[in-house]
Amino acid sequence: MRKPPQDRPGATKMLFCKIRSEIGDCMGSLKAMEHLSEDGTMAERIIAEERAIDTLESRLEDAYLKDCDRSIPPHQLALYMARSSVCQMRLAARHSRRCTHLSSDDRDQLFSLGLQVLTYYNLTYANYDLQPYIWRVEMSFRFEAFILVVTEVSS
Repeated sequence: MRKPPQDRPGATKMLFCKIRSEIGDCMGSLKAMEHLSEDGTMAERIIAEERAIDTLESRLEDAYLKDCDRSIPPHQLALYMARSSVCQMRLAARHSRRCTHLSSDDRDQLFSLGLQVLTYYNLTYANYDLQPYIWRVEMSFRFEAFILVVTEVSS
């Protein structure tokens, strides 16, 4: 074979790997934003991060998730993992340890994001067909979302 195979659009057997790769690339660019020059404010950086996350979410939905067949367990796992990861990235970008003074609306948004992350986690556990893949979910439990939700509920 002289040329690599052409990428096929939509959901293929490489769906999970491609989504993880896209998420990893975005996380790398978000990490790089932390080390940009100190000229910008925290608000500008958060806006840039939100833009990058929005771009990732659109790319995932358009390129992969719209073609997922929920009757195929790996597709469903990829769907939950992708959407949970986007929520987790938004949560990390807006978290109170970065923004010390949060309004009530901001706290509500954080709580909602935390609940969404945990909902995808619970949907995975509740689905009998996804039980063979639970090891993958357990490897990346979202403690930040869990702690945020528990803290908000207890306060």
